[in-house]
Amino acid sequence: MKGLCKLKVLGGTCVAAMVGFWLAFPWIAETGVEWWLHQQGYEDVSISIGRPSWKSLSLLDARFSHELSQEKAVIHIQDLSLEYGVLGIFSRRINRVVLPKVSILFRRSAERVAGSTGTTGTLEEDIDETPLNVLTLSDLAHGFPVLPFGEFLLGELVVSREEATGPLRNVSATGSMRQREEGLFAEFTLQGEGTQSYVLRITDLTTQILSVQLEHQAQPRKPIAYWRSEAYSTGSEIRIRGQIELDLGRMAPFLAIIVPMGTNLQHVAGRVQASWAGTAPPATPLGSVWHNESTKFEGTVQGQLRLPEVRGVGKDVVLSAAGRFSGNSEQIDWVINQGTLLSAAVDGKRAGVLLSIRRELPAGLQPVRVDADAEITGELSWRRSSVRYSMDGPLTLAFGAAASPWRLRFTMTHADGSGIATPHVRGRFQFDGDLPPPLVLALSAKDVTADLRGALEMEGDRMKGRIETSSTVAITDLSVNEFVVGPAKIDLTEELPFTVHFPSGQWHLDSSGFSLDALEVRSNAGRLRADGILIRLESAGGTASVMGARGTTTIRGLKGIAGQQSTPAADLALRFVFDGSTAKAEIEARFQAIPVVAVAVVQHQLGTQRGTLHLTASPITFDRSAFRLRQVMTPWRYPFDVTEGTASGSVDVTWGPDQDRSDPHVGLRSASGEITLDRLAVQYRDTQISGLSTTVAVRSEGRERLVTVRPAILTIGSLNPGVEVTNMSFTVEGEWNQQEPWPLIEVRDVKCELLGGVVTSQGVRANLSRLPFSFTLLARHLDLQKILSLEQQKGLEGSGILDGVIPVTVGVRDVTVKDGQLEARPPGGVIRYRASADAARTITQSNANMELVLQALNNFHYNVLQIGAQYAEGGTLNLMARMEGKNPDMKKSPPFHFNLSVQENIPALMKSLRLVQEIEESVQKKFVRP
Repeated sequence: MKGLCKLKVLGGTCVAAMVGFWLAFPWIAETGVEWWLHQQGYEDVSISIGRPSWKSLSLLDARFSHELSQEKAVIHIQDLSLEYGVLGIFSRRINRVVLPKVSILFRRSAERVAGSTGTTGTLEEDIDETPLNVLTLSDLAHGFPVLPFGEFLLGELVVSREEATGPLRNVSATGSMRQREEGLFAEFTLQGEGTQSYVLRITDLTTQILSVQLEHQAQPRKPIAYWRSEAYSTGSEIRIRGQIELDLGRMAPFLAIIVPMGTNLQHVAGRVQASWAGTAPPATPLGSVWHNESTKFEGTVQGQLRLPEVRGVGKDVVLSAAGRFSGNSEQIDWVINQGTLLSAAVDGKRAGVLLSIRRELPAGLQPVRVDADAEITGELSWRRSSVRYSMDGPLTLAFGAAASPWRLRFTMTHADGSGIATPHVRGRFQFDGDLPPPLVLALSAKDVTADLRGALEMEGDRMKGRIETSSTVAITDLSVNEFVVGPAKIDLTEELPFTVHFPSGQWHLDSSGFSLDALEVRSNAGRLRADGILIRLESAGGTASVMGARGTTTIRGLKGIAGQQSTPAADLALRFVFDGSTAKAEIEARFQAIPVVAVAVVQHQLGTQRGTLHLTASPITFDRSAFRLRQVMTPWRYPFDVTEGTASGSVDVTWGPDQDRSDPHVGLRSASGEITLDRLAVQYRDTQISGLSTTVAVRSEGRERLVTVRPAILTIGSLNPGVEVTNMSFTVEGEWNQQEPWPLIEVRDVKCELLGGVVTSQGVRANLSRLPFSFTLLARHLDLQKILSLEQQKGLEGSGILDGVIPVTVGVRDVTVKDGQLEARPPGGVIRYRASADAARTITQSNANMELVLQALNNFHYNVLQIGAQYAEGGTLNLMARMEGKNPDMKKSPPFHFNLSVQENIPALMKSLRLVQEIEESVQKKFVRP
């Protein structure tokens, strides 16, 4: 009886305990779950659990949140129901899980405090903690593991996001998952806001094969995505095979409800297919398959994607590739088959990846194409936590079509790198077409076209390469101040190596050579033309703002052309040095057909804009048969020529800004020069000049005034305009204000020998821009016999000395003489004219009185001979001559007085000096016997 009572008490206690546990279960479960969620890092936890029954348990309401990297996820679960059997509880298996409604809201998270600590760990720790590591490959080979429930029903899952961007903005999902003896079956329906519905099916029909299929609910027979995996054991290892197929055109709208792509997805098309096979140890956890050193895999992949538009960048994008791959836990080797990988129409000015050069790119859409000219091989490795990659093969990027302003083609033959650092790239390039407008404007050219080919290598932030000899550059109308250069074609005669350092902007060019077949420089004054130019660059380098260079230039056949005139061809040798602040050039010019050599040294400082020029010319020897001055210009249009003698000279010029003026205009600051002439023979129209010698030195004073440094002594051995003038000498000095058309000159101490006498003048100071001016010539000891001998009249001779004064006035158009006088020195002289019989007969037949004149002139002794001269504008010379004397042979005749008036054009008179003939003609017409 006592035992029965004890049993009843024990039973009652157990029943009471069970009833108490049942009554307290919600509180115990809620406390436990909340504690566990807090331990997992969840916040704002609120759990409401109903009392369990024999077959079910309800989670009435659950709210909690979790901080993500940039957002906060707020999760709300309502009316979760767990259905189970009594035996299932002991086997820890639930018959059914029903989740009627779940919502997940993503909110912007408050910014985390800088420097806050967080959980850190190694890669190995993260791998160990992943849930996939609960299963091994052996489990996968023996079928999908048994889940702790038989059926899972999802009523509605709503995912929304406060932000306008980011994945899962407004997505809802419903579905179920069932596990039966023949495998796992799951089906979920996904739908975004305003989108169509999609169905995701998971099927495990055997113990080794798992497939996942995404379909459009309206077209279930055309899968959008299909994934199939097979795993089976071979004893010592697990072999995995799989394949995946994606219809990108039909998948793009589905992806839009997951991740916004910012492009028009209605016309996206394409497919991706891949298959693979691999092996790994059976005990390898699923989450560590790719990190196991014994894992090996290989496969193939091919795909194509068409995008009608990438907003703001381009249109008609087509991606296409096929290849194979293989690898292990440390490295992947891959091969891309030959073919076109990318084609598109791209607006380079709006492409972000081309930001640094977008200003130089042509406007509008330009075709872009990437081709694998042969198989492309590569590898990706991550040994020792350092990711490295490499690629070998001809991968060609082509920018621009045949009608584009310019085209660029780059063929990459090798690339390798580590992590996100700038890769090491080798390849070849070809640029063909017009240079970008900003570069053309910087050169002040009309247009510049180039065909550049070469090799290129980039490593880190440094680029180096070479431009090959087949490269050319064509320039049209390059403008330099008032000069226009071109057109010109520049050919590269030697490879041009170059290097560029991008962070600092430094660049360097090694030695190379360039050639121009022909070059022309035009200006208002005329043209310069060269038959060919060779440029030898020793080195060049600098930055975008500072540069330096050195080298040599040879110019062949340089000539100047003005209208129809041209200079003889010259060859120039130039050596230049530029160190970034100072430019210096040494120039030597040698004419091809004439013995002339000129040397110039030019130096210019960029900082101060000051420069100097020193030009010297070697002695130039003129020779009537070898080199004459008229050979300097063809055709020679000037009325003078130099046929003999030597000439040499030098010029010094400086330029720079004027510090005394508010306008810092860079112009001529000073100039000086000196020319030496030695025994020149000059032909001026019909006048011969020989023995011309002088040294003239001039300098500038300011910008506009040129003066002689010292008086120049000019000597002339002989001057013969018809009457020879010898031993002429005088001094000359002057100044020239360049605002005036002509200089101001001062001529002193004029002296020359003429007709056996001497002509002198004190000189004159004359402003050639303000005519007229006058000077006086003094004639002394002129020999009458030499004057008469110029006529070369047979039978005419005489003797006597003449002196006189000749005032000369130089006007705007003519030279005039007023009141010139010549008179014979006492006691006079003799004039004899013995005419031939024929001449005497002719003279006396026309006038009987002329017989007496001829008798008087046969031996005329004069004691007075006076000549007055008037030379008027227009070249008319009026001579009034008066002679008195007698013929001693005519003793009975009285003295004769001759008054002669002669009018003649002075150029003809100076040419012939037929004075005696004029006297005879005047005597015949105007003889008056006293």
